Amino acid sequence: MVGKNDSSNNPLRFFENFFPEEFNKMYNEFRHFDKKPDEVELKMINQHLAETDKQNLALLRSIEDLNNLLEPDGLILPPSKYKVLEYNNEEDSMIIEECSYIYLPEEDTYCISNKKQYTRVFLEELQTLLYSELEKTIRLTIDALLEKDNKQAFIHNLLLNAVYVINDKISIIDKPKYIADCQFFLKSYVQEIGTRYSDYISREKSPYLQYLPLKNPKKNYALNMIPAKFGRLEFLLAELQKEGFVEDTLLPEDFQKAFSGKELTEPLKIKWIKMYYGKCNYTTALEMIQLLESKKYIAGYSYSQLSLIFVQNDGSPIKESGWKEASSRKKKEKKITSRLTPSDEIKLIIHNF
Repeated sequence: MVGKNDSSNNPLRFFENFFPEEFNKMYNEFRHFDKKPDEVELKMINQHLAETDKQNLALLRSIEDLNNLLEPDGLILPPSKYKVLEYNNEEDSMIIEECSYIYLPEEDTYCISNKKQYTRVFLEELQTLLYSELEKTIRLTIDALLEKDNKQAFIHNLLLNAVYVINDKISIIDKPKYIADCQFFLKSYVQEIGTRYSDYISREKSPYLQYLPLKNPKKNYALNMIPAKFGRLEFLLAELQKEGFVEDTLLPEDFQKAFSGKELTEPLKIKWIKMYYGKCNYTTALEMIQLLESKKYIAGYSYSQLSLIFVQNDGSPIKESGWKEASSRKKKEKKITSRLTPSDEIKLIIHNF
């Protein structure tokens, strides 16, 4: 098993420690959201206690406790800066009212100077945390592998640990409705490492094989992009639209379907509209996919997959034979101008992706 205490030996340490205890703690703190006095408020409270010789009150846990006890003396301390106005149990979301106070010394009291409302959603906060930690874990894994002689054994143990967290630790969190959301991030980790380091992974029977991308992708499935880049697809789409490769009306959610790895029940029909010497230049669509594969951003591709995803600028299909011809044509093309060609533009876009 991978070492437990050194992040260079155990990039998965956060996820191993987070589930189930830290997840349960995070959820309970969210449900019982109660902002304690901030540093300035505590300083004012302590100053007043010192002046009134009531240091014994320092053990009180909230401003409300102080108000209840000190009100007979005429002192009004600021209430909690945060107040839950409404809690949705089904969605685990809350509407918060946040207030700022100013002290009026002549009246020895506080009044509200500013008030605002906002919404907190537990799932959004959980996903933000886990996505950030997933990115860190992937970086730690890449760095650790640079120092390992036996990369295959190290990766094997890492993926076994990931499956252990997925099956044995996440499955026992206190809120079962979040199990699938949490497992998604570790499954994504297995998928990304499996894609980046496919040469070091044995395809023999192992618990993590079910989460690895297909080595020979099925023709009726979308391309399978690693999670770290899937989140950047809006950037890729914007750049393709900017350079006139796809239509401006193409929606991000439709573009993402092409790289989701999911089964396609019908063709996506994404129009590749770039023209070059009067013809639809879908050779650059193929080049884009090949560059993504060479960088290990997708798990592989087949011409039948591409035919399900792309069509020509006039909506006519691109047959598998057309992709084969495009591949041969790309090898023979020579640059005959100093200006950027569509091929140059694609290379620059993928370089920045």
